[in-house]
Amino acid sequence: MRTTVSNSLRISMVGMLVLILVSSGLSALSFQQMASRVTVVTHDVLPTFKQADIIKDLARDIDRIAHRIPNTASAFELEALMFRIGALTAELHAAIDALDGVLVEPTEKEAARHDLTLVKTAIDHLHGLMVAREAQRATMRLAMSALDDARARLRRAVMAEAGRQSLVGPAARPPDAPGQSRLIALLHVADLAEMALLDPNPTRVVLHRRQFDRTVNQFLANPGLPHAIGTALRTTHARLGPVFEMRLDALRLDLRIRVAVERLVALDRLIIHVNALTDRIGDHTREAIDRVERTAMTRSPVLLIAALLSILLAVIALGYVNSRVVGRMRRVRKVMQDHVRGNRPPLDVGGGDEIADMARSFRHFVEAVDEQTGKVQRQRDLIKAVLDSMTVGVAAFDKDLRLIAWNQQYLDIRDYPADLARDGTPYAAFMAHDVARREFGDGDPAVILESKLAEARRFAPHASERRRPDGTYIEIRRGAIAGGGFVSLFADITARKRTEEALTRALEDNQRQTDRFRNLTANLPAMVVQFEMRDDGRPHVLYASPDMLAVFGFSGDSQELEDDRTRPLLDRVHAEDLPALEDAFRARLASREDLHQTFRVHDADGRVRWLEAAARAYRSPEGRWLWDGMLLDVTQRTLAEDALRRTEETLRAILDSSPVGAGIVQSDGRLSFANPAMASLLGLSPADLMALPAGTDNTGDTVDDQGLLERLRSGEVILEEEITIQRGDGTPAHVLLTLIPAGEWGSHFGWVYDITERKAAEQVVRAQEERLRAILETSPVGATVVTRDGQFLFANGAAAAMLGLSREAMLNTTARDIYMRPADRDAIVERLVNGQPIHDEDVVLKRRDGRPINALLTLVPTPEGEGFFGWIYDITERKMAEDAVKAKMEELEQFSRIAVGRELRMIGLKREINALRTRLGEGPPYEIAE
Repeated sequence: MRTTVSNSLRISMVGMLVLILVSSGLSALSFQQMASRVTVVTHDVLPTFKQADIIKDLARDIDRIAHRIPNTASAFELEALMFRIGALTAELHAAIDALDGVLVEPTEKEAARHDLTLVKTAIDHLHGLMVAREAQRATMRLAMSALDDARARLRRAVMAEAGRQSLVGPAARPPDAPGQSRLIALLHVADLAEMALLDPNPTRVVLHRRQFDRTVNQFLANPGLPHAIGTALRTTHARLGPVFEMRLDALRLDLRIRVAVERLVALDRLIIHVNALTDRIGDHTREAIDRVERTAMTRSPVLLIAALLSILLAVIALGYVNSRVVGRMRRVRKVMQDHVRGNRPPLDVGGGDEIADMARSFRHFVEAVDEQTGKVQRQRDLIKAVLDSMTVGVAAFDKDLRLIAWNQQYLDIRDYPADLARDGTPYAAFMAHDVARREFGDGDPAVILESKLAEARRFAPHASERRRPDGTYIEIRRGAIAGGGFVSLFADITARKRTEEALTRALEDNQRQTDRFRNLTANLPAMVVQFEMRDDGRPHVLYASPDMLAVFGFSGDSQELEDDRTRPLLDRVHAEDLPALEDAFRARLASREDLHQTFRVHDADGRVRWLEAAARAYRSPEGRWLWDGMLLDVTQRTLAEDALRRTEETLRAILDSSPVGAGIVQSDGRLSFANPAMASLLGLSPADLMALPAGTDNTGDTVDDQGLLERLRSGEVILEEEITIQRGDGTPAHVLLTLIPAGEWGSHFGWVYDITERKAAEQVVRAQEERLRAILETSPVGATVVTRDGQFLFANGAAAAMLGLSREAMLNTTARDIYMRPADRDAIVERLVNGQPIHDEDVVLKRRDGRPINALLTLVPTPEGEGFFGWIYDITERKMAEDAVKAKMEELEQFSRIAVGRELRMIGLKREINALRTRLGEGPPYEIAE
């Protein structure tokens, strides 16, 4: 029979039953109290102490992760840390709630929860500041773009002013014309803003702002500052002014982040509180064991007295109990205390009674807890590493279609609210959310939802790509889980899809360009050819358009042509023209000059054709000299010229018999031909008329005061214009003059019809009035006459069309109503009041439908000074093109600035200054090594 403590006690009690009934009862009561307190230690105190150790580890993990937040390098890393802190906080809340309510006071648990809430609030505050820092970085990148734009604007203003001054000439240039010192000083304005962006000291940022304002005001206060540079400075001041506030805001945000990090001291308080709580639980453990010991010690004297009173048997029984229970219980207490401190000494108390069973049970309990804790920790670490390393969204659902695992990427890609992702959330909730947002298109929501749930219940592998309503693309891959359920992977493939679309468009554009070029060369009324010159001065054809097949018997590019097409090309040339053509080819081999030659060829049918060849040389990227040219069939033109010469005598006979004066006038006013009617009108013979010096009439007086010579030289067509000439006898004659270009440079056909009977003065006034009105009405430039009060007195059709108004409605509109920006209007009014002219001012006007118009505005005072002549030139399309070029140039400038740094910018600045000084007629001040 197994010897146990209870058997020993029963034997003792049976022996003492008759002798000491009272002592036996006291002994039984004492052992019952000790057994209950040992149960409290094993079932309540030790698990509570283990829970306190878990709380301590969670608090330390939160503290470690929270201090990594300020050093995050990306928004993804920040959100991953916040997700981990949220999970640890939830576990810590659960661990605190699981503490034994008897061993831990409710007030202590409430204090721990309060500290945890403070920690969560501080971390959320720090998270908000870090998100704000990311937004601030984006704002600072915009500020750097504004800084680059300001530099470019100032350079263009200075270069434009320098170009205008170069037209004036060095002698007439004002002494304060912009030069290299002014350009450097102007760029210093932008440098102040850049220094402010890079300076970490708020005080120096404020000083940079003051110096910036003072420098700009000094420039603007200079009365000799050109208008274009002044405008660029004002724009720069307006756009760079907020940069300083942005920098101060960024520095304030950095300070708030440092303060928020310092406020994480709440984590230290939480850890101290958890340590204190753990220490108190340890004290409770020690107190429980001490109570077991004290119970045994206090009952020992009683039993000893009872044994002394109940003869020797009681003394023997008490000695047996003390030796079998108390000593071993002390060893058990010591081992338990070591386990509480984290040590794992061997637990060997000997014997085969209840104390030994309790010790073995405690050892098995500790081993099982350690094993399960290790397994859980390894599984949690593995799952965390896998989910944190994935760049795609992951969601797992069990066989009942309830959520069991997910990551933050799943919520971000699918735009799900955070409160929807909880353990056990039905798959139907996610699908209902998507159906409500029309993720799957239009249709009956109930039917769509049921179809999605039916598809999910099949647990079949699935892969698809889908375009979302917001224009993004996602890729979905689904795999089944053994035993039911599935895991879905979600990836944002918007960038890949857009790249594919852009590549498709580029290929289509390239094909269209190729087809357009082939159609162009095939449909041109000329033959297109590309060739290179050989060392012997003969051309080697690389490409021939289809039209060359009919003339030379070949066409196509270098891959379709035979190796040598020089001989077929030259063999077709007429024998009389071949030497001159070969000489021209040999001359271009050395000079690389443009080729222009006319020659005859025998086409494929044996007919003679006249060809006019024109080609231009250029160097290919491979370094070869190539010629691109055109061969124009001028056979009909040559035949027409021959026919023209044959009909010249017939035309001369017709002109000689015409009653209207006719002649051919050269650009210097000299007559190269005059019919008899012309000579009769002027009172001279045809020979005397053509012998007159250039620019004089028959009396020798100049006729250039009528402006005919300049108009002849400009190639203007003059139709039935009334002029006054002087006859040979000195009498004036009023005639209608018509001059039409004769096809040769400077020559005109002229007809003169005598209208002397008309009143010269009256006719001149009427002709001028009609000509002026015709010019204004047909001009594509808007022309207006406006009073000083802004009332329109006249507006041509172009001006009304620009503003989307009828001419009558425009006359009822004031000039103040057509400006899109009041600032432009006020600036122009102020300059007009100060007597400053307005020439090609860039303004934004407003159409009737509210759309803006970019225009160049010119206002010139009328001779009487009662108003202004206004000219409006629509430059909207040009402005759009300039903005596109400007955006591309700014992108290239930004890339260059990032790639090569400030040194290359200074080299570029020196080159611009050298170019500016060269345009001003001065020597370059800098030597730049190429």
